[in-house]
Amino acid sequence: MHEGKSQLRILVVEDEAKVARALREGLEREKYEVVVAPTGEEGFFLVNAEEFDLVILDLMLPGRDGLQVLATLRKRGLQTPVLILTARDAIEERVRGLDSGADDYLVKPSRSRNFWRVSGPAFDVGEPNKRPT
Repeated sequence: MHEGKSQLRILVVEDEAKVARALREGLEREKYEVVVAPTGEEGFFLVNAEEFDLVILDLMLPGRDGLQVLATLRKRGLQTPVLILTARDAIEERVRGLDSGADDYLVKPSRSRNFWRVSGPAFDVGEPNKRPT
């Protein structure tokens, strides 16, 4: 978690407005601060300009795709956990995503309970009321 803040910040890089809105609403309901970027370029800019505790990254984005964004961020030394959340479900895509530096890979649609069951422990974000103070 970033210094001086008690609320975890999550960057959602997602171009589908309905998916982005659902993620934002669900995460905010869980008391997370959420920033949404609708393109790979904007997500890349934001993650370099601001501090986030978790990045949720779609792969099929306009402009720069998610794998390009992820690979570049990892080459630059970004250690922030990245969760790929995408419609691409082929094993080869999952392997490529993880090999590019993702910490986990979930296929859409992902029910919120399954999402937090997987992402919470993997990224040590846990439940908001159980975060260290």
